[in-house]
Amino acid sequence: MAMHLWLVTLTLVPLLAMDRFPQPICEHMAEFPNCPRSPNLICGTDGLTYENECHLCVTRMKTKKDIQIMKDGKC
Repeated sequence: MAMHLWLVTLTLVPLLAMDRFPQPICEHMAEFPNCPRSPNLICGTDGLTYENECHLCVTRMKTKKDIQIMKDGKC
């Protein structure tokens, strides 16, 4: 029984962590696009506030860092 609970825990914890910080959708973007100036503020996992998801994606491309969306709004 303890082994069964351990296996369930090992399976669920990574899945829950993946949903904690959603990945921005950057694949459809050209390299360093002109981002729209729309005030859809988001907070990145790097602790910086971005004007919108496009700006976060540009920073990801420039820095090669795995910055994810921590939350909507300012950090």
